Amino acid sequence: MHIGLIHFLVKVFKEKQYADSFIRGELYANRLSWFKKIEASDGRGDEYEGAAMLQRDNLVIKLTARNQETGEIIDEFTIAPDEHAAPPIVQPDRFDDLNLFCMYAAHSNDFEPETDDPLQELKAHIEIPEDCVRLGNHAVVITDVPEFLRRVQAAVSREGYRARRGVVEYYDPEVGTPLDPLDPRVVFRKRQEFAHQREYRFVFDTGTRGCEAVTLNIGGIDDIAMVLDTAEINQLLSLNYNPPD
Repeated sequence: MHIGLIHFLVKVFKEKQYADSFIRGELYANRLSWFKKIEASDGRGDEYEGAAMLQRDNLVIKLTARNQETGEIIDEFTIAPDEHAAPPIVQPDRFDDLNLFCMYAAHSNDFEPETDDPLQELKAHIEIPEDCVRLGNHAVVITDVPEFLRRVQAAVSREGYRARRGVVEYYDPEVGTPLDPLDPRVVFRKRQEFAHQREYRFVFDTGTRGCEAVTLNIGGIDDIAMVLDTAEINQLLSLNYNPPD
């Protein structure tokens, strides 16, 4: 999956003890089913996790009533694409057992400057939005993203898991997602209302079923990360560009 240019990653916690655990290299990943069931009020829950919203323009529903003895068609009823109230939702249970570890990604792969001050625009583009700040007071900022990804992959290989990772793409729920419901990429799609989270997601397949979370230990990351007050990140962020000679 395409990564794009990620400048840094942020994981926000309500409790400092969990931030400290992460600095020790412990990635606590809940099952996808957990995110579907928890309350959505704090921004973590989403009942549509792992869902494919089919494009209604491509879907025709037909109901055919037949005589059970003769097989003769008694009546037919068709729902045309423009008659659907909303895009049909397909949410396979097969993704429920996957474990997710989610972070905020300060990336610029969708950045397009519109003024004569692109640095200021880019700073505003990668700043932590207020909705994310409210998720918790304690933040771990990953400053060496390639090395962090390398350590995660090494731990995944050691444990014998399968894994995918990448930025989440956001879609208009009135339009739908052009994906087959069984396409594993649906776990990297979320509705547009979550776009402010700019999520980078790790998806671990442990080969097990159930509701239990998994903790993946990648080793200490204090050499490539720092713990900050979440509200301070934007204040500490500055951009400077030194053109080549």
